[in-house]
Amino acid sequence: NDLDNMDLGTLINEYQNSSKSFSENELEQLTDRSYVTNGMYQLSATDMAELRKRKMAPLVTNWCEKLKRGLIGIIESNPIDPVAIPQNPASENGADVATKLVRYILNKSKMSSVRLDLASDFFVEGVCATIIEIETIRNRDNTTKYRPVVKRVSPYDFFYDPSSRERDFSDANYLGIRKWITPSQLEAMY
Repeated sequence: NDLDNMDLGTLINEYQNSSKSFSENELEQLTDRSYVTNGMYQLSATDMAELRKRKMAPLVTNWCEKLKRGLIGIIESNPIDPVAIPQNPASENGADVATKLVRYILNKSKMSSVRLDLASDFFVEGVCATIIEIETIRNRDNTTKYRPVVKRVSPYDFFYDPSSRERDFSDANYLGIRKWITPSQLEAMY
């Protein structure tokens, strides 16, 4: 769908359909996060009662967290180093400039840290997303500079077309980020 040709009612309807379809999915994501962050979540109330009856401590080995940390360790040990490849000898200078630009943006955005957070989101919640925003920087001499910044989007704020079947959402009709704000915050923005 072309967002420019859609009215607000259609956009609201698509968001609400997406939100309804993912309520069960979001609960599963929260359950998955609880398994990783809280080993005690792996014990049911019945198990806990039985352990208390036996006067035993509820000890749990959190294999989910260990597996996630191991996978993230593999990613961390293989840093990204983008290189633009020229299509012909005449475009080597352009490729060098593109390589330096991408490396600069990734370095300024602290992408090495962001990518580990994204890996954690992907391994636990099953989805990860980023957004490239333009950051405005005002200098003391009243000049303005603009810098692209790569930011992580929480998997709980990211919504997508429930009919999408591709892992990279290339077949999705829409993708979005939901942010809950108060009416006064909305008035201040506009």
